[in-house]
Amino acid sequence: MTVAKYYHIFSVICLCIISTTKGDNSMQVAIQEMFKTNEMILCLQPASRDSLLYEFIGETPYEDIEKYLFLPHLEYYRSSEYGKLEIDILDNEVLFQKVVQLKLTATDTTCDIDNNNKNFTLNDYNEEARIRYNVLLPPMRRLLHEFLVEEKNCSSDNGVKCKLIALIKRAEDPQIVKEIPRCGKIPGQCLIDTIYKDGTKIKNKFLDYEHKKRFATMILDHNNNIQFWDIPVL
Repeated sequence: MTVAKYYHIFSVICLCIISTTKGDNSMQVAIQEMFKTNEMILCLQPASRDSLLYEFIGETPYEDIEKYLFLPHLEYYRSSEYGKLEIDILDNEVLFQKVVQLKLTATDTTCDIDNNNKNFTLNDYNEEARIRYNVLLPPMRRLLHEFLVEEKNCSSDNGVKCKLIALIKRAEDPQIVKEIPRCGKIPGQCLIDTIYKDGTKIKNKFLDYEHKKRFATMILDHNNNIQFWDIPVL
């Protein structure tokens, strides 16, 4: 199930919630929802986190995946822009919580979260963003190197491996602000454009190395050097 059907309803809810809070640029409501999303994901067992991400990544356009899984870099925004940013974050967090809740319900997992007594401040934003990366990186790696190890990148994997590579790169490197992955015209080629905080843009090509019907990811960088990427499992 995609998150699109929830968008309009929760946009209105989020706007109402923000409008009742003080305009102190604290991002407190958004950070509270970031905390809740992280806790909900942590309630799931590792195998359930894997299936949650596999289903979500497989059926969702990459630009939406980045929007729902990762948090904006605050340094790109003036404090006067935090109000609109908070609404956008709250939209995304509440919508992704619906996706996580479906998995919690399907796996009969109880998740009790009490954040009513937490006094979130702007300083907590980067910490919750860091936790998000740390929570999502292990299941992303398991999907790429274990669950999909017998599927060829941009061939028999429905494009999921290419998206995973971009997501892992983004989660590992805080200097990256955007990844643009796509499967090339030649089957088996994953092309990723990476944009960094300083404006640098790098193009990389990812290919699979096959060994005993198992595939490991290799990178052909902008200097035409080829090597294993991340930690291959053969």
